[in-house]
Amino acid sequence: MNPDPSEMVLGRPVGLARLACLAILLGGGLVFLSLAQHIVLPVVVAILLYFLFGPLVRILTRLGIPRLLSAALVLGLFLGGVACAVWWLAGPAGQWLQRLPQSMEVLQSKLSFFRRPVQQVAALAQTVEDATASAVGTVKVTIADSNWTQLLVSHAQIWGSNLLFTVILTFFLLAGGDDLPQRLSRALSSRSASGDPLADEVRQKRRAEVLTVLLESESAMSGYLLTVSGINLGLGIAVGLGCWGLGMPNPLLWGFMVFILNYIPYFGAIVGILVLAMAGLLSFDTLAQGLYPAGLYLVFNLLEAELVTPLALKQRFFLDPVITVIWTALWLWLWGVPGGVLAVPILVLLITFARHFPSLQALVIVASPRPRKSPLLPRLPRVDPI
Repeated sequence: MNPDPSEMVLGRPVGLARLACLAILLGGGLVFLSLAQHIVLPVVVAILLYFLFGPLVRILTRLGIPRLLSAALVLGLFLGGVACAVWWLAGPAGQWLQRLPQSMEVLQSKLSFFRRPVQQVAALAQTVEDATASAVGTVKVTIADSNWTQLLVSHAQIWGSNLLFTVILTFFLLAGGDDLPQRLSRALSSRSASGDPLADEVRQKRRAEVLTVLLESESAMSGYLLTVSGINLGLGIAVGLGCWGLGMPNPLLWGFMVFILNYIPYFGAIVGILVLAMAGLLSFDTLAQGLYPAGLYLVFNLLEAELVTPLALKQRFFLDPVITVIWTALWLWLWGVPGGVLAVPILVLLITFARHFPSLQALVIVASPRPRKSPLLPRLPRVDPI
């Protein structure tokens, strides 16, 4: 008797007990990721940085530079660039944050045509509140003052230690990371105590398979991260130049913001459009001029999403939009903004591994189906997935 397809997961029949165990395992995994954020997050960032900078370290090594020095040079240039960008843009960002309380009045005056519907909704809400307050009574809540200085210092210490852990782990991965796949494959193919030639042959075959999966996954992830980073950098430069052409102050700040936010799919674009709309309304006199920067970013983002990214990735890393939104929202809930930035690379890494295992093809089918045809994308030859 064939099992009911509704009672099958990954092509295998499962019972309610196994489904319950799977649900408990997933729930426990989410709790672990949330509680162990300050340990798991630096490890994930270090692994992705290894995928990103590993090819550059190999190039420098082939040029005759010792691997230890190559890793230190690449990592030092990256950290120096990040530090320069933060130091350069911290001033303009702080000025915009200081202007925020006074800027709300300016925004209200320029968006006055929205005031009447909002006032009507507020009046209705006040009527409902008065009616319920007379029947239930009023509860007075007192919020105790908190020491914001101690809170900021404690968070700075935590994230500082996380940053130091990430830098050290990334350095050691770059300095000797190429040996890690070899060691993992040897660990899975250690010689048996009996010395059975057949068992040794099976282990050697398994070692070759594991090494192939690791190397191909590493190559695919390196290509993906380099390509996406280049696309985001190009989008940030385009938006920065567009803001400069429109006469908007601090174009470098907005270009850097777009570069970072574009790592977060969908949510990052929405936040970027809202921020640029607010900044534009505060920078220009008329409503139309104030919305030009946000409109420019929207146009560039659509071109990037519908034309540049499919062409650059050759549709090898297509992700289902629904799965991507749910997955990104999950990691935003778990780890905040860092989780949103890391969500898609983690999903791509999981799919890359899953392509090599027949039992995990359901994950590939659900999360990375056959891509749709973009209206802006010319017809391309079919490319087999990595």
